[in-house]
Amino acid sequence: MNKFSWANVKQALSRKSVLSVIIIVALWNVFVSSNIIATKLQGEGPWRETFREIRDLNVHLQLRFYQLLTSWKPIKFAPSRVSLVYIDDDTHWKWLYGDMPTSRGFLATLIRNASQPKTKAAAIALDVQLYAPERQGSDKEERDAANQALLKAINDAADNGVPVILATGYYPEKDGRQVLIPGIFTNSQLPLKTSNGGCPPHPACAALGYINPPDDRRRIPLVEQLYTENSGPIPFDSFALAVTRVLEGPNRGITLDPLVAGAIKEGDRHPLFGSFIREYTSPEDILKLSDEQRRKYFPTISIMDLYYGNPQAEGQCTDRILLIGGHWRDIQGHGQLMDSHISPVGEISGLALHANYIESLLQHQFEPEVPVAFGVIIDVLTGLVAYICFGLATGIQKFVVLLLAFLTPPVVAYIFLVTLNLYLDFLLPLELYFLHILYETAKEYSELKHAVTPSGGHGLSQ
Repeated sequence: MNKFSWANVKQALSRKSVLSVIIIVALWNVFVSSNIIATKLQGEGPWRETFREIRDLNVHLQLRFYQLLTSWKPIKFAPSRVSLVYIDDDTHWKWLYGDMPTSRGFLATLIRNASQPKTKAAAIALDVQLYAPERQGSDKEERDAANQALLKAINDAADNGVPVILATGYYPEKDGRQVLIPGIFTNSQLPLKTSNGGCPPHPACAALGYINPPDDRRRIPLVEQLYTENSGPIPFDSFALAVTRVLEGPNRGITLDPLVAGAIKEGDRHPLFGSFIREYTSPEDILKLSDEQRRKYFPTISIMDLYYGNPQAEGQCTDRILLIGGHWRDIQGHGQLMDSHISPVGEISGLALHANYIESLLQHQFEPEVPVAFGVIIDVLTGLVAYICFGLATGIQKFVVLLLAFLTPPVVAYIFLVTLNLYLDFLLPLELYFLHILYETAKEYSELKHAVTPSGGHGLSQ
């Protein structure tokens, strides 16, 4: 190791290639982390689309790192309250004939059977889009009887103390507004919570929540400011947060974590990163797992058994949060899975994505992100230290520096996670430090090799 001196440090950092890498890393971190830049990239155009794809690639790589990091966390995350009810290929294509939208009469029967007094669920969440074709509270006449049956089932469930959460969504306008999509029921038709905190005479209240996932699937969606046909913007809960809120209260033992309340108050400027559980969807997959392994996955309930009122299926609903939603393939049981998402645990259904958000909120298993500016500073300092050590190192010491440069980001991120419960994201360009040091090592080795004379003597390049 060369003797430390400021002259040696200056020499180590004065190379144009070193300065270029540090600047690129800093700018890249701002580019992929800034919400302002993300807003500017919305819309059409080859440049916008190209940069959005670059951001998407970065997010995909971050998903993998996040899962690796959280899997090392001492506190294990497992499903505790949520059970999944899939509208699978057989149900959608064979029993419901592939009809869209999903039969509201079929959904009504599921709600009625899952809210029986002796085996009632804690809550029922429909991850099914109940959109009106024209305006709020409207639909085609031929669906009126099925819609009324669904509305009655929702109110009857509320009478039995079982809240039903309905999914809705929003779409972005060119002017930047996010507009709520009208549903087939008006707010006055549903037993929604009033400003007084209840929905008399029902002991439980229904709720609405948007199902639009965040661009970064690691982040728990909380509240968005949405416009309606007549007003806006109004704060609107996500599907996961709406499920959590209907379960709040001393009798249910659910409280909203102060970090969640703070993120909502700050307009989600300090996002929360949830924990994730894998899912299995086919009976073949289930049979391959031991009982111990199954407990690490979301439990499922047979949708047709529940539809026909099978006592065992109804018993599995007891005090569980049921998420009912589609997970079928687009060509009669073949082709691509509908509503599939890339997550930290691989490809999962939208239903499982919401289930992970709900479990994270219920179990208070999430991490706030280290502020972006602080993260950029750590990135730059990591690069500075790596280059200084590399410039002072000699011989085999350079390879030690190379290894440390590669391991430092995940180690530092893990320390932040287990000691402060803060998520420190290191981005792909940070590894440019590693690649550049590797390049410098190879270049130095090549120069030494070429400095060897044909007779075996060494040149005086050193």
